[in-house]
Amino acid sequence: MPIFVTGGTGFLGKQLVKELSYLDEDVHLLVRKNSNVKEIDNKRLKIFPGDVTNIRTIREAIKGCKTVFHMASLVKAWVRNPLEFYRVNVDGFANVMKCALEEGVTKFVYTSSFMAIGPSNGKINTEETLHDPDHLHNHYESSKYIAHQLVQEYLDKRLPVITVYPCVIYGPGEITEGNLIVRIILDFLEQKIPGILGDGSKLWNYVFVTDVVKGHLLAMKKGKVGQKYILGGENVSMENFFKLLEALSGV
Repeated sequence: MPIFVTGGTGFLGKQLVKELSYLDEDVHLLVRKNSNVKEIDNKRLKIFPGDVTNIRTIREAIKGCKTVFHMASLVKAWVRNPLEFYRVNVDGFANVMKCALEEGVTKFVYTSSFMAIGPSNGKINTEETLHDPDHLHNHYESSKYIAHQLVQEYLDKRLPVITVYPCVIYGPGEITEGNLIVRIILDFLEQKIPGILGDGSKLWNYVFVTDVVKGHLLAMKKGKVGQKYILGGENVSMENFFKLLEALSGV
C-alpha cells in the first residue's frame, strides 16, 4: 500500500524517502511550491503539490495510503510572523491527522522534537517527561509543545499515532535549520565562533541522521500505537563538543 509523507524534501525527510524506496511501495509526497525534489532518490515517488495548511491538497495526496510519516514542520529560529509556527506545526498537523482518520490509515508516525519534552534541568528525560508550559523559550518550542497535546485527542478518535522525538540531528546533507550542527561545524572551521555562551557544561544529545531514519522505520514496523520514542545518541557538553572539533580539525 502507498505511504504518505509530508516534509520529505527536508534534511531528514529526503533520507527517509530514500530508505522507503527499499520497501517497494509507492510513496505519495506532499510538496510545497518551489521545493527541490531533484535530489530525492526514490523511483516509486509520486509528487503531489500542496501544503499541510491546505486540507484539500492533503486529501488528494493521502488517497489509498495506509501508512503516514508526518515530518513537515517549520523549523527556524525566527520568522517575521510568529503565527506561522502555529499555522504549520499545530494546525497543519491537525489537518494531516484529520485526513488520515478519514482515510482509515493504520499507522501514523509523527515526528515531534526533543523540544516538545523540554530541558532536563540536570535530570534524565524520558518519553514520559512532561514539559513545563510556563517555561517555553520560543515560538518553535511552544508550537511543538501544543502539537504534542493534540496527539491524545486523535488517539481517542482511534487514529493509530506513534510519536518519535529526534534529538539534535547531524550528518551529511543540505545545510538547513534542521541540519544546524553542520552549519556550526563549518563556522567553527572558518573561525567564525568567538566563544561559548555560559560555562560550556550544558549537555545536548546528538544523533546521526541515518540513525533517526532507522528509528522512524522501526516505529512504523514495530512501534506500538500511542507510544512515544526518543531518537537520541550521545550526551555531550558544549565544551566537549568544541574540544572534539578542535582535536579532529586542528583549528
